[in-house]
Parts: sequence; structure tokens; C-alpha cells
Amino acid sequence: MATLTVTVLNADDQAPMFVGCNTTICTNVEYRASVQEKTPILSPLQFSPNQIRVVNSSGGTVDPQSVTFSFTGGQPPQYSSFFSINPTTGQVNLLQQVRRSEYDVFSISVAATKGTSSSTATVIIEVTPINNFQPTFSTTTMTGYISENVIAGTRVTADSNGIVPLLIQATDPDLDQDEDPGLSYLLDDNSVFTLDLVGTNGVYLSYSGLSNTPLDAETQASYNVSIIARPTNTSGQFDASQQLPTLQVTILIRDLNDNSPEFQQNQYFDPVTNQYTVNLKDNAAFNTEVISIPVTDADATSLPPIIDHTFVSLPAIALFSVVQQNSDVIIRLISEGSLVIGSEYIIQLRASDSQAPQDLNKQSNVYVRIIIISGVNNRPPMFDQTSYSTSADENLPLNALVDTVRATDPDGEFIRYSITSGNINDAFMTVDGANNGEIRVQGSLDREVLASYSLVVEASDGNLTASAVVLITINDVNDEPPVFTGAATFLILESISNELVGQVQATDQDQLNSANSAIIYSFLPEVPEFRIEPTTGRIFTTAGLDREQQDIYTLTVMARDTTTNPLSATLDIIIVVQDTNDNRPVFEPAEYVIEVPENTPLQGFLQSRRWTGMLMHLSGMPSLLGKPTSSV
Repeated sequence: MATLTVTVLNADDQAPMFVGCNTTICTNVEYRASVQEKTPILSPLQFSPNQIRVVNSSGGTVDPQSVTFSFTGGQPPQYSSFFSINPTTGQVNLLQQVRRSEYDVFSISVAATKGTSSSTATVIIEVTPINNFQPTFSTTTMTGYISENVIAGTRVTADSNGIVPLLIQATDPDLDQDEDPGLSYLLDDNSVFTLDLVGTNGVYLSYSGLSNTPLDAETQASYNVSIIARPTNTSGQFDASQQLPTLQVTILIRDLNDNSPEFQQNQYFDPVTNQYTVNLKDNAAFNTEVISIPVTDADATSLPPIIDHTFVSLPAIALFSVVQQNSDVIIRLISEGSLVIGSEYIIQLRASDSQAPQDLNKQSNVYVRIIIISGVNNRPPMFDQTSYSTSADENLPLNALVDTVRATDPDGEFIRYSITSGNINDAFMTVDGANNGEIRVQGSLDREVLASYSLVVEASDGNLTASAVVLITINDVNDEPPVFTGAATFLILESISNELVGQVQATDQDQLNSANSAIIYSFLPEVPEFRIEPTTGRIFTTAGLDREQQDIYTLTVMARDTTTNPLSATLDIIIVVQDTNDNRPVFEPAEYVIEVPENTPLQGFLQSRRWTGMLMHLSGMPSLLGKPTSSV
């Protein structure tokens, strides 16, 4: 009998399998790598999760000489111009620099072939941007123009004629000249303007229309905005924390002819009748100026207006001339000795915009009424009442109207008003009107400093005067918060309920016996151990306190007035709880154990160990014999 041993030799006949998850055989294997644009790489690309490699279907090693690696396709089709694969090792190399503006990612199919068997995997190669330098503007400042009253979306222009839009553009040194800049622009917090992207070549500035008021050169003649440029993709080497370039743009608002010329109002003008009323003495000399009225136009680029007139009262033609000097219209007397007391003359004045003289919307019309009065001024003015009484709130703003007074002159003279006495600290001023005098605020009104004023107001016709008294009572405004006065530390014996601790007090300088000065008190926050009377500020205990539990309380008391929107003040108070003899002595500990040698005199033992004073009676007791320990 013989034994036959057959040895089966291993044949490398299994298909290669890509390894894409480090230790196990995976399906749909994908390798990933990245290359930086415009950068040569001499060494093979590094892939994750591992370099390209294969094993046999059972996980065993494959003879490298038996496997061939190759690219079988990919996107974009130009991948083969940039990458190659080593057929033996599977290592991938970069053949030439790549620009991210042209290709940002490559997806390539890789095949591993062994004999007639093969398997495939996918290689993803991302092109990362190079950001070594920050973008730059060619200048740090620019000036743009935009007309007032434009609609939303209107662009700022580079020229004052509003033709060429203002292009804002930065460059990126990391990019070649023929590359898309790919920059993003940021506008500082400015709701008036917005950025309008122009493809990828820059931005325009446009009016947003989001503000509550339109662009108005007369209100605001210019705006300043800041624009920042940064790379759209800030990955790579660029440090985003660097200070990015900033462009300051000044936008000038181009004035339009959108306002009509206006006659300036003065003390002779009555807006109700749209009329100036002036008195002219019957003995006035030739060429006397009757009135001079300035004409203004709010437009920033306005020219002097065109002024013409109409003699509504035909006899005035022979008596008066109307002339224009720059932007003023002046009426003069051109006849002497022909004025009759009591006569009246009406002249109409019209101002037209010199840039649009036919536009009726840009014209203004007023009337001038001339009254002939006696040239003899021998009668004083007369107030319509000898005394006036009014009130004014304290803290009124400057120029606030307080009251009006009225005086007339029998001779028809124009009256001027002034305050001759009682105007303490120059609190008030007078303003001459066409028919009366106005008393307005000039200084600070504070009722807590001065509660009333008694003004003497004088009316003068230039020669004679009259006076009237104006009594002004200053109304209280809740402008004074309470102020605490008195003690802030109180003592209280423990164990007593509903006991008066003390009283806090505050004062308020606002008007006495009013809601502005009435004060109510409260704890802030409330505390269960105490209560406070709201109107008196007296503090009581709500229960007996225990000093051994808490000996000091720190509380906050608030005082506020009783108005709808009260003013308040706070005070931190300290309440010290005083001790009472409410606890008996207690041994600590309650039991003592001492060891006494036998045959020791008890009295001597206690004295030597200072047990004197213990609550026990030991005198006359014999010595402790035969007792090794004793408990007391």
C-alpha cells in the first residue's frame, strides 16, 4: 500500500479589489485629494482615506507586477492633460499647473486590471484657490453723483451730468488678468444706498429707496459710504482676519430746480391774508424806502429770481416804484407832498424761478398794503388790556410761545414790544408780530427755583410808550425724584411681633400736595419679616425675630411719586436685631466621662482639674475607692 499526497498550489487568479476604507474591502470606492491652483506638485498626490491600492477578493496580497492601473474616463474631459497614473503603483501625479477659474474639481475613473479581470474606483481631485494676497482698490477714495428726488434703483454716476455709472472695482493679485475676479463687495450699514452687482467685474451704487425721506440736496448735500472687497472663497492661505481694503465713496446729491422762490416773512407779514401791511407817514420824503423784502430759493444752485409787480390800486402807479436789487424787492416813494392820511394802496408782487419763469408751480405771489398815516406822532400806543395772566410748563424748549399781547397806536405807527422788568434770569423774550407781540421762552423755566413771573411789557411806537403787566405761573412738571433723608440704620429687640422698627423719610421738591410730590414707600423686593406703611414709611416686624438665627437684615426701600410715570429713589437700610435673655445655659456636651484613680481625695481631684462650678454637690463625699471609672 502507498500514500499519495496532492498539494494544490495557489494560483493568483482572483480579481483585484480596491481598498478605500483602510482595512476592509469596500464597494464604490472613492479616493479624494486636493491640489492648490497655480502651484506645481512634484511628488505623488496624497489621497484619503488611503493611497490607491488593491487586494484580492479574499483580502490577500496581490502581486504588484500582475496588476495594471489606468484612467478610463473622467470629467472634465481635459483631466488627462493635468493628471497621470503610474500603471504599476497607482500613484497619481500632477502634470501641469491648473487654474481654479477654469477647473475647480476633477472626477476620474481608475481601473485596476489583472489578466481578464478588473475593478474600478473613482478619484475626486479638488482644486483649491490660492489666497496669498488681499484684494486692492486702485484708489482709497471716490466721488459719485446722484440727483435728488430719484426713484429706487437709480445708480450713482461718475460724472455730475448723471450719464456714466460709477463702477467700483477691486483687483485680486492672486488672479491672472484674464481670470474672473470672483470678489464679493460689502457695503457698510447704510440704508440709503445699496450695491448693484455688475456680473463679476465690480459693483454699482444705487439708491435703495428704503429711507423714509427721499434724497434732498437742501436737507443733506452728501453721503459717505464705505465698501469692502474680499475673496468670494476665503479658504487657502489668505488670513480673513487681516484688515480688508476699504474704499470711501462720497456721494454728492445733485440739486434740482424743485423749489419755488419765496418772499421772506417778517414782522409786517400776515400769513392769513398773505399780505405785508406797512404804515407810511403823510410827510415822508421823496425816495423813502417803504419796505424791503428778501426773496429766497431753497435750491442749492438757484439763481436770483425774476420779480415783477402789479399795481392793484391804480393811483399807486404815480406814488411808488418797485425795484429789484439782487434777490430783494424794494418799494420806494417817488412822489412827495401828495399823500393823504387814511389812504391805502395795494401792490401785488410776484417772484418767478429764473430757470423756469413760465412754470406756475415755481412762482410765489404776495400783496403789500400801504396805509398813509399822520406824520405827527403825539399819541402813545394803547394795550387792549392792562394786565394778562397765563401759565407755562416748566422745562419748555427755547422759543416756545407763552402768550401774546396786543397794543394799537392811534397815529398808526408800527409798534415794537420789549420786557422792561420782572424778567428774572432773562427767562423770556418778545417777538414783534404784524398785529401783536409774542412772549417766548428764552431761558430755563424751573418751578422749583421760581414759581411765577410778573413781567412788565412795554409797547413803543418809536416815540411814545405804554405798559402792561403779564403774570406767568409756572406749572409743575414731574421732574424731581424723591430724596431720602434721615436714618438708615435701626435697632429692634428680638422676639417681638408687630413692633415699630423705625421710619424712613423722603422728600420731593415738586409741587406740594400734588401727585408729583406725594410719596409712597415699599420694599424692593418684599421681605416676609417686615412690612412698611406706604404713606408714612414706618417699618414694623411681622413676627418675632430670632437674633440667634439672623442678627442683621439689609433691606432696600423704594420711594416713588404717585404719577402715571413715577420717578423713584431707593435707600439701603440696616436693621440690627438685639439680644434678649431668652435661652437657658446648656452643657456641651451633655455628658462628661472622667477617669479618677482609686484612693484619690475627690475634693483635691476636682480642684486640681478645675471642675469647680459644675452643677453638682460633692462636698462631704468620701474618697472614690475601688472604682476605676466614674461618670458625672
